[in-house]
Amino acid sequence: MQAREDGDGAATAVPRANSLKPAVAVAVFDAAQRLLLVKRRDSGYWAMPGGTMELTDSLEGCARREVREETGIEIAIAGMIGTYTDPAAIIAYSDGEVRREFSILLAATATSEHLAHDDESTDVQWVELAALARFPMVDAQTRRVQDVLAWRSKRVVFIR
Repeated sequence: MQAREDGDGAATAVPRANSLKPAVAVAVFDAAQRLLLVKRRDSGYWAMPGGTMELTDSLEGCARREVREETGIEIAIAGMIGTYTDPAAIIAYSDGEVRREFSILLAATATSEHLAHDDESTDVQWVELAALARFPMVDAQTRRVQDVLAWRSKRVVFIR
């Protein structure tokens, strides 16, 4: 076990990562410049669509597949926003997997309109940028959304 300092300075036990799976997240915008978000069934938090790569996936193929599976939307990739590989950022699953973060965030535009969520989500919505604060997200997702907004205005690529 590792220890990590929480917000009040106390050390909390953190399990050691035993897995690393490349993943992609996608900031999808529609013609009205709204951001596509899914409400995750496992946490109840909102997030940009995405998931882990399969052995037969390219990065673009994974992005297209995950967005289609989670939202019903087809996309055109517009660029790369950033990479997220912080070894301290881990997710512990109930099956014992403790996955280290390794994610690439892409930007895309929607090329279809029909929204439909899958069994991993309870809702999918187009969100006005001014309304993003009303959609609860985990801290890592909030940081990524901030990177999306910065990328849109400055075309800066983040390596985190």
